[in-house]
Amino acid sequence: LNANALVSPAMGFAFDQVPVETQIAMISSASEYGQPLTQGLIDADEALATHIRQIRNAGGDDIVAEAKKQIDAFKASKA
Repeated sequence: LNANALVSPAMGFAFDQVPVETQIAMISSASEYGQPLTQGLIDADEALATHIRQIRNAGGDDIVAEAKKQIDAFKASKA
C-alpha cells in the first residue's frame, strides 16, 4: 500500500451470500429492467422506480440488512 493511502475499515471483508441465496436468485430473475437500464436502452425516469420496487419485492432489503449485519460483525471483530 501507498504510505499515504487511507485504508477502508472494510478491507478484508468478504460477503457471505449463503444466508440470502434465495433473495439473490429472485432478484436475478425479478426485473426485466436491470440490463436495459444499465445500458441506457430505456428511459430511466420511467423504469427506475419499477425496477427498484421489483428488487425490493424480491428481497433486496433483506440482502442489504444481511450485508450490514456482516460488516458490523467484521468491524467489531477488528476492534
